[in-house]
Formats: sequence, structure tokens, C-alpha cells
Amino acid sequence: MSDESGAKVDPELLRQLDAASAARSPVAAVIGLRPPGKGAAILTSEQTERLSRRLLERIERSIGIGARAVNVFQHLGSFVVVAEPAFLVELLAQPEVRSAVANRQPDD
Repeated sequence: MSDESGAKVDPELLRQLDAASAARSPVAAVIGLRPPGKGAAILTSEQTERLSRRLLERIERSIGIGARAVNVFQHLGSFVVVAEPAFLVELLAQPEVRSAVANRQPDD
């Protein structure tokens, strides 16, 4: 499933966000980053770190809520974030997000 930013979003993540919204419970998601420009295939570790931090700071400034926990996977072009549903919904709408998967799957 894709959202309006073109990111591929795991249906399980959307289900978890919906279920957690009323209670404002945190949800964990693995976010894949989109390389900048048309020709770039992958992000360097430095680009991954910088883009992750910039993106998270932008969301926090925008909605006034920060992430509860973050771990950047520098060599994978992705990061895991634990945050309230409102934060994650805003994050998923960002053009830098390529994909998003629930960190906890039903079989876990």
C-alpha cells in the first residue's frame, strides 16, 4: 500500500497506528529513506544519519511532539522510530520516506 507521498506503507503499520491513536500509545516503525535525486541508488552512512535527524527534527518542530526513541541503521539507509501515532502519520507524509514497516508484526 502506498500513501500520498509515494511511500510503500505496511498495512500492519496502518492497523497499529489506527489502534493506538485513541490511547496515544507509541508505535514502532522501520522507515526506509529515499535517496536524493533521480540517479542516486543508495544513501551513504553519513547521508542516512543526517537525513534521519533532519527529518525527525522537522516533524518535531511541525507538530510539537518528538520521537520517544530512534536508532539509525546507517549502512541500510533506514531507521527505527518509536513515537505517538500523530508523529508517525506526519513522518509517513514526508517525501524523503520510501517505505515504512511495523517493527512488530503479528507473528512476533
